[in-house]
Amino acid sequence: MFSQFFKNRNYIFWAYFGWILVIILCLAECFFDTLSNHLNQAFANYIQGALNPTDNIYKPIKQDFITYLWGLLWVELIGVALTNSGREFIGQHIAFKWRMALNDCYISKWSILKDIEGVSQRIQEDCRDFASKVELLAVDLIYKIVKAFTFYRLILIYGKMISYIPFFGSNSHSLLFASIFAECLCYIPLIISGRRLPEIEYDNQVVEAAYRKELVLSEDDHFTTVNMITISTLFSKVRSNSLLMYRHLMYVDAAFKFTNTSSRYISVIILIPPLLRKELDFGSFKAADSVINNMLWILSSIREKWPILIELASIHKRLKGLDHYIEVNNKNSHYLYEIDNNNKVLINIEDKNM
Repeated sequence: MFSQFFKNRNYIFWAYFGWILVIILCLAECFFDTLSNHLNQAFANYIQGALNPTDNIYKPIKQDFITYLWGLLWVELIGVALTNSGREFIGQHIAFKWRMALNDCYISKWSILKDIEGVSQRIQEDCRDFASKVELLAVDLIYKIVKAFTFYRLILIYGKMISYIPFFGSNSHSLLFASIFAECLCYIPLIISGRRLPEIEYDNQVVEAAYRKELVLSEDDHFTTVNMITISTLFSKVRSNSLLMYRHLMYVDAAFKFTNTSSRYISVIILIPPLLRKELDFGSFKAADSVINNMLWILSSIREKWPILIELASIHKRLKGLDHYIEVNNKNSHYLYEIDNNNKVLINIEDKNM
């Protein structure tokens, strides 16, 4: 699944240079995210100074707000929007090229795979879903790793402003440790609730493929009572597997909603005590809240993509089964199909492994 793309010379540009371009766009987007955080801190201080002017707080003028809005226009609407859309655009092309590589590989072994139940669906849907989901997860992971390094420095700066956080002490890393600990707690219910879903989805796909094949075979004029009994038996298995899968999906959804809702209040719980101790002004509070939420968002990448990871594990298991079947039966095949250099023409050739 990976070697078909990364070791194929026809796709070497997208397999390597495409990902390098994605990393560059991620770096650019994180740069604009950092500028946005500084702008929001300044804006919060302007609001505090305008609503509660004192000798210790700078009182903003009209030009300050104009400068803020102009900077926000360039950073958010131009910087972040363009880099994000460019990253998504390149990622979608990488996913489709990956699907093409998988499609070429499996079509070239069609004489081996054609007798497997549901193989057409595997090649059409699973290759498409595998490539798109891996691309989605990979691009998201790259972006969040780059952003983690960017916001690591910021969270240390705001950690030094806070004298003490319960259970985590008074060092500059206390905010970071508190965020990591809180996010790790959120993973526990997800791991417990979703541990069986990949296996259940795999079994459900196998039964669905057998049921679909029996329906297709029964379309001719030789439909008998035996076919009817077989179809009823297979649909009964589909029903039981589906009900089991729905129950476990309910567990995962409940755990996901609970952890997602709980994570919204982590930054407030951490920052309210130092705010009451007057260790943070309003601008620093808003900036620290933004940094903590960004770090929590980075750490929650696996949790946010948990349903996709479960589905991807099931797809990987099915495609791995195709690869294993090809490896075992490759020597018994007399004819294969091969894609030419232009990726257009299918050439019937004799198997070189005979």
